[in-house]
Amino acid sequence: MLKRIAFSYILGFVLGYFGFSQNNPESFYDKGVKSFQNKNYKNAVENFTKALKIRPDYLSALYFRGSAYMAKKTYDKAVYDFLKVTELDPEYALAYYQLGKIYYIEKSYPTAIIHLNNAIKLVDNNSELYYMRGYSYFKTDQFNEAIKDFKNVIDLDPDKTDAYLNLGLSLCELNFKETALIYLEQYAAIKGYKNKILYCK
Repeated sequence: MLKRIAFSYILGFVLGYFGFSQNNPESFYDKGVKSFQNKNYKNAVENFTKALKIRPDYLSALYFRGSAYMAKKTYDKAVYDFLKVTELDPEYALAYYQLGKIYYIEKSYPTAIIHLNNAIKLVDNNSELYYMRGYSYFKTDQFNEAIKDFKNVIDLDPDKTDAYLNLGLSLCELNFKETALIYLEQYAAIKGYKNKILYCK
């Protein structure tokens, strides 16, 4: 009799545990994070999707699923997830960062600027954000804005060599040739171009 009771208790616990696990979004989220960390993005997407079916407003799952799609270069689905994150939480800076990065990668610079602006409003000390926005300004002929951003990059990260080059090129475009040459020479010195002369056209 005691054996039957014990067996029934254990069976009930096991079934209850697995039932809980199958309906617990955190369980799927944890599996998704582990898969993401192991670069198994397909499994990560599947687990984050399961978590989101149970809890559609699970921000972290939504963000990480977007990041997994981004890692797979499935940019349209990544954009959908990141936009959904910003709808649910307008101050989720990382989602704006990822949106800006996607459009930057795809060379859709005007759209990249919009999302990078939103990211910088929330996080104003990140050199990569300023660099991407500065380069986006440069590619859309907004040279004054590009100059400001590349200067911010250099202030935040003096080792970001391409910022010196693009700052110099932006100054060239506005015909500030002497100042441009200073930054172009700094770029050449950092890169070790001893015999290479950089100048404005």
